[in-house]
Amino acid sequence: MSRFKIYDPPTRGPKSAGQAVGGRPGDALNAAGIVVCRLDSTRLPGKVLRKVRDRPLLQWVVERARRVSGFDRGLIVATSDRKVDDPILDFCLSNNLPCFRGSAQDVAGRIRDCAREYELDWFARVNADSPFVEPKLLDQACIQAKTGLYDLVTNLSPRSYPYGVSAELIRRSSFEVACRKMATAADREHVTRIYYQQPNRLEYRKYNILHSEGDLSHVRLTVDTPEDWQLFCRIAESEEGDLSYRSAIQLLQPSREAA
Repeated sequence: MSRFKIYDPPTRGPKSAGQAVGGRPGDALNAAGIVVCRLDSTRLPGKVLRKVRDRPLLQWVVERARRVSGFDRGLIVATSDRKVDDPILDFCLSNNLPCFRGSAQDVAGRIRDCAREYELDWFARVNADSPFVEPKLLDQACIQAKTGLYDLVTNLSPRSYPYGVSAELIRRSSFEVACRKMATAADREHVTRIYYQQPNRLEYRKYNILHSEGDLSHVRLTVDTPEDWQLFCRIAESEEGDLSYRSAIQLLQPSREAA
C-alpha cells in the first residue's frame, strides 16, 4: 500500500504538466510551489482555515503564490494523511488544487515524496501561515535557479526580508541528499534547517537574495500565535484590495518608508 495519497483536479494528473528539465537557461524550470500545512497547530489551532474577510488564511496564501510565473507546474498543497487534516483536502477540492497527503511528523519526507510523485526538478517551500508571500521575490529566485549554477536559492542566509516573507527554492536532487543526511526529528520537522545549520554535511551551491533597501528582518508578518492572527486581521481589514508586505509595513509603521 502506498505511504501517501494524491488528490488531483480532474484536468490535472500528477504528471500531466510540462516535463521540461530545469536548470538550463531558456528552459522551463519544472518547478512548483509546495504549500505545507496542517490544522492542529499547538499555538494557533486551525489557523490555516480561519477566515478574515470571508477567506481562510490558506486562500490568502494560495492566491498570492499562484501569481509566481516561475512555478510552471503550479501549486500543490502538502498536508498530512490524518483525519484531522481532511478539511484541508476539502478546501483543495473546492479550489481546484492538487493535494498531496503524507507523514505528519516527517515533514521533509512528505515534501520529498510530493516532489518525487510530481516529478519536479525544483520546488519552493511555501508556508501556509505566510499570507504575505511575495510573488516577485519567488520569481527572482526562479530566475537564479534557471542559471543552473545553484542548488538552493534563498533569502534566509542571512535574512533581510520580514519574518514570514521567505523564498526557498530547492533543487530536488539536492534535497534528496539532504533528506538522507538528516539525523534528528527536528531536522525533518524544520525541513531546510540542515542547509543553514549544518552546511558542512552537504555539498551544495547557494544563492542568497538580500533586500535591496536594508534589513527588515525585525518585522514579523507570519501568523503563528493569537497575537499574529489579530495583527493579520487588522491589516487585512484595513486593505480593500490585495495584501503585500509593503502595504503591511506602511500600515504598521506609517512614519517609516516601506522598502
